[in-house]
Amino acid sequence: FFKQKTAYEITTRLVGSDMCIRDRCMRKYLPFFVFTILLCTSCARDNLYKDALMGTWKLQQMKQNEEWIGVSKNPSLQITLTIRPDGSYSTNGYLGNVSGTWHLSKRNLTFYVGEQEYIKCYVTELWWEYCELQFTLNNETIYTKFKCNKK
Repeated sequence: FFKQKTAYEITTRLVGSDMCIRDRCMRKYLPFFVFTILLCTSCARDNLYKDALMGTWKLQQMKQNEEWIGVSKNPSLQITLTIRPDGSYSTNGYLGNVSGTWHLSKRNLTFYVGEQEYIKCYVTELWWEYCELQFTLNNETIYTKFKCNKK
């Protein structure tokens, strides 16, 4: 004998089957969505770093013997570093009077003179007008704090 179903029973069954379809789709495509989101946020972070790095940076402090010292009174330690959006840079002072190109990958900043790698940096902290860089130059690691004069 056939029993007529109420609208509630029909709706529940439809919702249940819709949920099964949705869950199957989620299981199938979830890894793709997660990968896409991670990739986009990673790219966005690189772009934020690039934007924040643009400008003229002046060395404020350098770490020597585990202590931060100001460099304003010691002209031989002063550094001015200008990073431009077109991928070029120039520096003068302690690092030499040099210009070339730069490349940023995550927090690794590399400066080139011609085709040759000149300096490798690791960006330990980066704010709009403040930056801490760990330089590696001729197998020597130099810890620095820069202040940027944004123009």
